[in-house]
Amino acid sequence: MVFGDNSLTISHESGCSIEFNSLDALRQVGHEVPKDIRVASADDWQSSRSQVKELSDTAPKFDWTFTPGNYMGTIKGNVKVESTKERIDLEKLKRREKIHFYEELVLFEDELADNGTAELNVKI
Repeated sequence: MVFGDNSLTISHESGCSIEFNSLDALRQVGHEVPKDIRVASADDWQSSRSQVKELSDTAPKFDWTFTPGNYMGTIKGNVKVESTKERIDLEKLKRREKIHFYEELVLFEDELADNGTAELNVKI
């Protein structure tokens, strides 16, 4: 299920922003199933049908897991993204502090035909 109206935009006073939305994320979904993803019962299912040659032709030709690749949001405005040597202070993250604000926004989810679930969400 796609929640097309759900989006999170973080804006800077300069006019630049980063937006997280379901449609841009889904545009990043590949056309091939990632090779490292298999349904738990796939081997048993395949071995019980080893005599049928046509099964390889019925495999999905799209990424049925809806993995959005390397989606990190949509940047808008005059922004230059570049690598840095700065790192997140992990010790600061380990401190127990009161959480003053938390929100989770679901962009899309799917039950993957009863083979697990896929969900893309943004947490702030």
